[in-house]
Amino acid sequence: GLGDVYKRQLQDCVAIAINNSPVIKSYEYNMEVAKSNVGIAKSAFFPTLGATASIYQDYNSNKNYNGSSNRDLPAVAVMLEQLIWNFGKTSSYIKMEKFYQIAAEYQFMDSICFTIYDVKTKYYAALRAEAIVEIQKNYVRICERNLQRTKHLFETGKKPKIDYICLLYTSDAA
Repeated sequence: GLGDVYKRQLQDCVAIAINNSPVIKSYEYNMEVAKSNVGIAKSAFFPTLGATASIYQDYNSNKNYNGSSNRDLPAVAVMLEQLIWNFGKTSSYIKMEKFYQIAAEYQFMDSICFTIYDVKTKYYAALRAEAIVEIQKNYVRICERNLQRTKHLFETGKKPKIDYICLLYTSDAA
């Protein structure tokens, strides 16, 4: 019925608003950043492996190497770093980032709820305005019918002229 049509229209409006809202998109981005920050905070517990390679100059004091007192030598270093104890700093940092993640998820959901409420409010306001216009159109049609009936009754002598004039004046004023 008509109610199903309005329900589908409202659902379509809400879906379009959610999919195209820049506010929701920004909160969704903030939520993804907050999730990433939790992962970054947890990474402090994992071992770090690093490697470097470079060239350094060695000074040859006896000048017997290629006739020069300097020579370029390669250098390679490999590092393994493991966090053993940090007095709970990393755990606190992770808890703080998880709190920020929860707050970002709440803001994201709140932005969706606000958008749905906003769309519903505006949709119902549009339906109300449409209903008021329809009521006023019906009122005009009723007045026009009454005017024609009264005119006919006046012309046939069944109504006094004053009734017709009053009705004519009222319908002109409206």
